Amino acid sequence: MKHYRTSAGFGILEIIIAMAVLLMIGATIAVTTVGSFSLTQRTEDEEEATRIAQEGIEAVRSLKHRGWQTPFLAVNCNLGCGVSPASGTWEYAGSSTSHGKFARTVTITTANRNGGAIVESGGIPDPDTKQVTSTVSWDFSPTRHNQVVLKTYVTQYEKSITSTCTNWGSTLIVSDTFNIDPGIQNASKVVTNGDHAYVVRNNNGGTNPDLAIVNISNPINVTQESAVDLDAAVYDVFFSNNLLFLATDRNGRELWIIDVSNPANPNINYAFASLPADARGVHVDGTYAYVVTRSNSGNEFFIFDISSLPNLSGPWGVNLGVDGRAVFAEGNRALVATPNNSRELMIVDTTNKQVPLANNGWSYNTPSCGADGTGIFSIGDTAFLTTQNCGGAGEPEVYPLDIVNYKSSVTLIGSGLDIGAGVNDLYIDSANQAYLATDVANGEFMILNVSVPSAISEIARRDLSDEVFGVHVTGCIGVAATGANTDEIQVIIPAP
Repeated sequence: MKHYRTSAGFGILEIIIAMAVLLMIGATIAVTTVGSFSLTQRTEDEEEATRIAQEGIEAVRSLKHRGWQTPFLAVNCNLGCGVSPASGTWEYAGSSTSHGKFARTVTITTANRNGGAIVESGGIPDPDTKQVTSTVSWDFSPTRHNQVVLKTYVTQYEKSITSTCTNWGSTLIVSDTFNIDPGIQNASKVVTNGDHAYVVRNNNGGTNPDLAIVNISNPINVTQESAVDLDAAVYDVFFSNNLLFLATDRNGRELWIIDVSNPANPNINYAFASLPADARGVHVDGTYAYVVTRSNSGNEFFIFDISSLPNLSGPWGVNLGVDGRAVFAEGNRALVATPNNSRELMIVDTTNKQVPLANNGWSYNTPSCGADGTGIFSIGDTAFLTTQNCGGAGEPEVYPLDIVNYKSSVTLIGSGLDIGAGVNDLYIDSANQAYLATDVANGEFMILNVSVPSAISEIARRDLSDEVFGVHVTGCIGVAATGANTDEIQVIIPAP
C-alpha cells in the first residue's frame, strides 16, 4: 500500500510553531489592550481630579467674595480644609471632602512679597494676599497613589489699594503745600486714596474746618475739594470703601463715619457711635472697625460690626487699663500703642469679636526709657512700634517685634532703629517701605527700608517747615500732616 503526502500539508512541528506564534500575537494584543485601557483610565481619572481640584479653587473664591475676614478667613486652613456646598453656598467642611474615590483638601496660607512681587521663599508676609492650594488624591491601584495639585493667589481687592513707589531715590522735594483755611490748628493725621488726601485737625470748639479733602492728582498743584467743620478734635482717620472712619472727642460721635463717595460734598451724618471717652485711634479690617480711647472707668478697646452700614452692631469692648494711642487690627488680633511705661504695646485677642480678650502679659515694654508708644503697624507676624524720643544715643524709636507667640512673649527683632527724635505716625507699603512722621529737625518726613526687620535702613528723608504728626503715601506722592500754621499739608515726591 502506498502513502501520499501533499506539499500543502503541515507536520506536527509546523502546527506547534504556528500555535506559538498565534499565542505571542494574542498576548501582545492583550497587553496592548490592557495598557491602553490603563492609560485611558488614568487620563480620565486625572481629568476628573483636575475638575474637582478646580472646583475647590472656585469654592474658596466664592467664600472670599462673600467676605475677606468672614467667612473666608473665619476658619484656619493652614493645614487643610474641606469645602462643600450647603444650602446653596460653599462652606468649610472638616479637613477634607470625598468625591467617590477622590479626596479633596484645600489649604490657605499667607503669601510672601519681596519688593511688591510674590515670592515662594524669603520676603515678608502680605496679609492681604493668600495662596490657595487645592489637592485631589486617589488610589489608581493598590500600589499606585496619584494626586493633582492646583495653586492660585487671591487678594483683598475690596480693601483700599495704594500703588507702590519703588524709586524714591535719596533726594526728596516738597512739590506743593496747602493751608487749610481758615484757622491755624495743626493737622493731626492724613490718609490717602487714589487722587485724594483726607486731612483732619484738632479744632475742637471753633468753627474752622476739622476735615479737608484735597485733590493730589497733580502733586505740584494740589487743590481743596471740600472742608467741613465737625466741631471736634479729630485724632485719627482711616479710609475704607469710600468711607472715612474718624476717632474724635465729640460727645456721642467718638466714632464718626463719613461718606466721601462725592469728595466735593461729603455726607457727615452717615453713621456715628458713642463711646465712654475720647477716641484716639481707629482701624478697619474686613467688616469690623476697631477703636481705642482714653483711659476711663470702663473699657478702652472696642469692636464694631460694620457689615450693615450705616447701621452699626456693638460695640464689644475690653478694659486695657491704659490710654490707647493707635490701633492696628488684623485677623484674630489687634495691636494697641499706649503711653504706659510698662507696656507701650498691648495685644488683644479678637478671635471672638464679641468677647475680645486682653492681658497685661500680652504686651511689650520698651527696655530703656519707657517713651510713649505713638504708632503701630503689622506685616504678618512682625509688628513695628514707634515711640516718642527715647533720649540717649542708640536708644531706638522704631521697634520691630516678633508677635507670632504674643501670648507667651513679644520679642525685639535685632536692635531697632534710633532716629534721634520722636516718631508720631507711620505707614508701611507693600514694598516694605516705612514712612515716618517725626520731629527730627532735618528730616520730619522719613522713609525706611524694613524688608529685613533686624537690619532697618534709611532710604531718604526730607526737612519740612514744622513737625509732622501724620503721614500717608499713594504711589510716589507722600502727604504730611504738619504743625505749620500756613502749610498744614505738605506734599513730597522724588526729585526728578
